[in-house]
Amino acid sequence: FPSHDKDSKVYQRHGLSLDEFNSLKTVDGKCPICRMREQSVIDHDHSCCPGKTGCSKCVRGYICSTCNVSLGLVGDSVDRLNTLITYLEHGIDI
Repeated sequence: FPSHDKDSKVYQRHGLSLDEFNSLKTVDGKCPICRMREQSVIDHDHSCCPGKTGCSKCVRGYICSTCNVSLGLVGDSVDRLNTLITYLEHGIDI
C-alpha cells in the first residue's frame, strides 16, 4: 500500500496501477542502485517521454533522487557511464 498520498500521486502520474507501483518497491525501501537512500522517484526513459513524467511503458524503476539526478547528468548514456567507470579505475590515462 502507498505510505502517503504523495505515493499515490507518484504512481498515477506515470500511468501505473498500485500493483505495478508496489512491484517497483524494494523490500527495505532502499534505492536498488545505490542501496543507501530511500526510493523516492520513478525513473523513466526520457527518449520515450521527455518530460517529468513517463508512461507506464517507459518506467525503468523506483530509485532515489540522487541516483535519478546522476542518470540525468550523464544523459542516460551507457557509453558515458562506462567512461566514468574506466576513469575511476585508471585515472586520467583512459
